Amino acid sequence: MDNEPGVISVFKEALRDAAQQSGKPFKDFPLGSQDRQFLADDLWTTYDNFALVESKAGEHKLSTEYKDKDDRTKKLCEELHRNTEMAELHAKCHRIAWRENETGRLLSSEYRRVVCLEGWPKTCPHVYTNKPLTIDIFTAGFFGEPPNYSLPAEDFKRYVRWLTKTITGETRDIVVLARKIINGETIAASTSLNELAACLTTTPKLNTGNSSNKMKM
Repeated sequence: MDNEPGVISVFKEALRDAAQQSGKPFKDFPLGSQDRQFLADDLWTTYDNFALVESKAGEHKLSTEYKDKDDRTKKLCEELHRNTEMAELHAKCHRIAWRENETGRLLSSEYRRVVCLEGWPKTCPHVYTNKPLTIDIFTAGFFGEPPNYSLPAEDFKRYVRWLTKTITGETRDIVVLARKIINGETIAASTSLNELAACLTTTPKLNTGNSSNKMKM
């Protein structure tokens, strides 16, 4: 069954439930037509930690990522091979998610370990396939202390600048629609990554458990 929006919806429902159970914040922001610029459908956040996530209806659709975006994914894979610093950031925040056809399980993996290994294997001679994470394992890490499978705001901004320069030839900023209340009315406001990061609650320090509360969206 090909129902990518349905798969994304169930992923997010599981994330919201896990966030509520753990007492951690979670917000998601669809990227819409920016997909080709950032190779992701969604921006997921917990506190001011960010992750890019591309989603597919099932494993039979994973190959469409490197076939439909061959020029951009090849550039990304080649540059990840050359730039170990960015490869480390990529591994921490850029994922691809899908529904397993046979079992219905929700799985995710590092974007490079699926797209580059399958589509452009010569770009990753020292990168190996690994077992994808179930949504349950992913949420345990994503809402861990400190959060896993995501990057703090400044590192994430640095990765996004490099990513967009690499695959589009120019530095681009993520812009999402975020809920704001202005003059008593709720609006969907175009919000840059910098603006979004400034409005999210900072990650608590492990030793103190304190967080600085910023304006909430």
